[in-house]
Amino acid sequence: MQLDRLEHFDERDKAQRYTRRGSRGNGLPSPTHSAHCSLYRTRTLQALSSEKKAKKIRFYRNGDRYFKGIVYAISQERFRSIEALLADLTRSLSDNVNLPQGVRTIYTVDGTTRITNMDQLVEGESYVCASIEPYKKLDYTKNVNPNWSVGPRTPVSIREPSSLGSAKAGGPETRESKDFIKPKLVTIVRSGVKPRKAVRVLLNKKTAHSFEQVMTDITDAVKLDSGIVKRLYTVDGKAVTCLQDFFGDDDIFFACGPEKFRYQDDFNLDENGNLMYRHLFLPLHHLRLLSTTVEPMDEYLSVPASIAERYKVGRTLGDGNFAVVRECVERSTGREYALKIISKDKCRGKEHMIQSEVSILRRVKHPNIVLLIEEMDTHSELYLVMELVKGGDLFDAITSSNKYTERDASCMLFNLASAIKYLHSLNIVHRDIKPENLLVYEHHDGSKSLKLGDFGLATVVNGPLYTVCGTPTYVAPEIVAETGYGLKVDIWAAGVITYILLCGFPPFRGSGEDQEALFEQILRGLLDFPASYWDNVSDTAKALITGMLQVEVDQRYTAVQVLDHPWVNDDGVSENEHQLPVAGKIKKHFNTGPKLNSTTAGVSVITVSTDLFEF
Repeated sequence: MQLDRLEHFDERDKAQRYTRRGSRGNGLPSPTHSAHCSLYRTRTLQALSSEKKAKKIRFYRNGDRYFKGIVYAISQERFRSIEALLADLTRSLSDNVNLPQGVRTIYTVDGTTRITNMDQLVEGESYVCASIEPYKKLDYTKNVNPNWSVGPRTPVSIREPSSLGSAKAGGPETRESKDFIKPKLVTIVRSGVKPRKAVRVLLNKKTAHSFEQVMTDITDAVKLDSGIVKRLYTVDGKAVTCLQDFFGDDDIFFACGPEKFRYQDDFNLDENGNLMYRHLFLPLHHLRLLSTTVEPMDEYLSVPASIAERYKVGRTLGDGNFAVVRECVERSTGREYALKIISKDKCRGKEHMIQSEVSILRRVKHPNIVLLIEEMDTHSELYLVMELVKGGDLFDAITSSNKYTERDASCMLFNLASAIKYLHSLNIVHRDIKPENLLVYEHHDGSKSLKLGDFGLATVVNGPLYTVCGTPTYVAPEIVAETGYGLKVDIWAAGVITYILLCGFPPFRGSGEDQEALFEQILRGLLDFPASYWDNVSDTAKALITGMLQVEVDQRYTAVQVLDHPWVNDDGVSENEHQLPVAGKIKKHFNTGPKLNSTTAGVSVITVSTDLFEF
């Protein structure tokens, strides 16, 4: 059936791209937007439970300690494939806060088995839904009684140990006791033998529920040879004993297992006995962390009257080192937007980065770029009203589709290349093009398009740039070599994405967490199209990717050349309607491969190269 394809990604006003009219230009919504599908989504649990041979199964969110699960009645009539179940679970469990990349993997509740077909699902059992992140080991069933009750339950009181300072001992934790939690990035260093692994951990109201939970997440991130992390110490040698200790003046901590902590092993003293340690944040290989971990609601954040009069400000969608993003609705029109609130106090010393991002957002207006609606400046905050994009990211569009072909990938690249061409015409380089920053915008008529977002690393090119930044998988060789770079680093990133769109894994891959091996491959630029994955892909597509991934910048395509290429302007893909089985490969690679940013319901972690640390 032709409508099963991702026809959404054809632009509504792009009819001139085609020499003949096909089903992609009919303007009809896909089956996922049809009234028939809506009927399935709105059927009651009672009706579904009465279906013949339906299995009653509970699904949890990966890493969510407080979600009590959702009960599904699974039958062959309702779900004929595991892909259909994943798509429906995405609609039920995924939003901007929870599983924002959709449900792509189902595990048994103990995480030992990955569910790949419907026959593996057992009546009365529980399962854990995940995106691309690894399984998070929790006791998911501890708050759920055996009779599948969905009624209210009494919350369990949580007690915290005493703080380093003057925390009150004993007593159940109250909401007021969490006032000290503010978004903060801390560095956890493995104690002991060099070289030491280090990770950066984002703590906020969503990620730091209790001291025990944070310690568990740090254990998972640091992976001590001796097992679990038993103790943490500040650079002054003080023990971290409660949640509040993470939110003091210290932002560097040493993790220890059962072994004895040797202060002299981890610190050097100068001739006067003063502590010396090298500054952690060096420019070389310092790749920017963008947190997608969010909190459900920030009761403590208020907005000025001038904002509140025009917009009804809702729940928090995301937070970062010095900004919070919240939903908002324009009172006069009812239109939904995203309100980005930047704290001037928190970004002191980095004002130039904010000014650069905002100045670029003011200039850019393109259908494939997330739009800045307006801005408001106060003494303490900068408020940016942005276009709200709810459709997930690029990978969501692929893994949730019933049929995915080269034509779909071509339309996605058309959207991306159009945005890049526009930016480059203004001498603006994005520098962080990756699937997570390509958002799916759903139009009122049911069609879809990609929008490029997150301009935190974007800058105007007036000469060679030397700042090492980006995401390792998509970074261009001239950035790694530090020889100076310009606009065409965006083309390289788009080429890597196109490669992934057609086979499900990136062209350059390191082994495990060996980032240097990845950079070595990028510098060599040896491109390979393994026959077992690329036999059904057109030669035209391979030729385009080769042109986009040229190590020599002068030989690399421009955005104009990409848009003019036959594979993008439709001439080169009309003959190839073969379905590309890339969804499973995307899940596999981006679940187990090296990732700069690994987000769970606990903490957001970035692994830092050990050559940044010399203690």
